[in-house]
Amino acid sequence: MNISVRNLIVAGLVIGLGGYAQAQEAEKDNTGTNPINFTYDLRTYYNYADLNTAGDGRSQTATLELRIPLSDTWAFRTRLRGVDKEIDATGNGVNDVDESGLGDIDIRLLNVPYVNMEKKFAFAWGLEATFDTADDSLGGDSTTLGPQAFAVFFKPLGGGDLFAPAYQHVFDIDGNSVNRGLIDIFYLYTFRSPFINWALINPQGLIDYDNENKDSWNVDLEVGKMMTKNQSLYLRPGFGVGGDRLFDYDVECAWKLVW
Repeated sequence: MNISVRNLIVAGLVIGLGGYAQAQEAEKDNTGTNPINFTYDLRTYYNYADLNTAGDGRSQTATLELRIPLSDTWAFRTRLRGVDKEIDATGNGVNDVDESGLGDIDIRLLNVPYVNMEKKFAFAWGLEATFDTADDSLGGDSTTLGPQAFAVFFKPLGGGDLFAPAYQHVFDIDGNSVNRGLIDIFYLYTFRSPFINWALINPQGLIDYDNENKDSWNVDLEVGKMMTKNQSLYLRPGFGVGGDRLFDYDVECAWKLVW
């Protein structure tokens, strides 16, 4: 792993441990799995992806994420990434991409205008801005806006705790050609167990409205464990679906502090 990516992971852990020393124990849901449960939330996670390229291709991403509640109905999120990529796009044994450094930075405002626990339903909408801070192929090569909306169904059919389908439309604001849709669905189960506290399945789809050949899908599976009342760990393997998939498989591990 490139040293800049390693340093980002270490920095995130140091900041997180400092925050934990000041955090108060809370009798509430601190798993960080409910998208409309606004809490202070610090996460560090590492993702490895085996890319769907003609030759060998891999991507490593270390992310530091901070979520801050602004009120009972508004919340702020920002993510900072360090990325390392090696890609042989043609299969000739020579890497066309071999870079590491800062990835794109994004921020998001999220609002929950409607919650009805009797009907076990909530609605949320938000606006995400992604900034072209990455070098060359380490990011999306464009500054974009992404309005999004999602529904939350509590205690859905199938015995789960939460079902949340979401859609986001992403478009550029810097003259590049970005016009895509993001479908994100997850179904959550929670457990009272000494071994596992939640599990979820998360299918995701990317629709490129300007180029149908770039549509892609993947499915992630996540299992998480509360280590204390405020800290948790999770493991999240995933796999790509179809010939246009972005990656063959990936795996993500994370540490979260919620207070």
